[in-house]
Amino acid sequence: MTEQLPQPNPQNILPLAKMAIPPSIGEVITSMATGNSYTMGEKIGEGNFGVVYSCKDIWENDLAAKVLKPIGTYENVKASATEELIKLVHLRNPHITFVYDAFEFRDTFYIITERCYCSVKQLFSIQNFNGLTWLMPIARSLLQAVHYLHINNY
Repeated sequence: MTEQLPQPNPQNILPLAKMAIPPSIGEVITSMATGNSYTMGEKIGEGNFGVVYSCKDIWENDLAAKVLKPIGTYENVKASATEELIKLVHLRNPHITFVYDAFEFRDTFYIITERCYCSVKQLFSIQNFNGLTWLMPIARSLLQAVHYLHINNY
């Protein structure tokens, strides 16, 4: 006589937890939203809510990929990514970093932006860089960006 195994109860089966997967150097990721592909580079920065990687599009443009850290639930991270994208699109201005793309890839949220050459601190420490010549144009650009943020209540 064969023993009957208990049948699984669909109500007791939990969905697999979503796990953010950071990119690897050289990995090509594709945005299903736009169809654009990006080749990931090295980590270039990190903040409280994300890690920034260098990346290139198919045209070899130097870009940056902000990968949101999985802080909190999947739904909360998705909401944060959506909020940030809405703000960046709303704040289009020549003095604010341009956003090219935003998407989810392997349960991980990416925001692709233009890549700045370097930080202001690094800029002023470049050998033979004449800081006095560039001080006013750089200050003007930064102040215009801050002004734009303020008049838009940010």
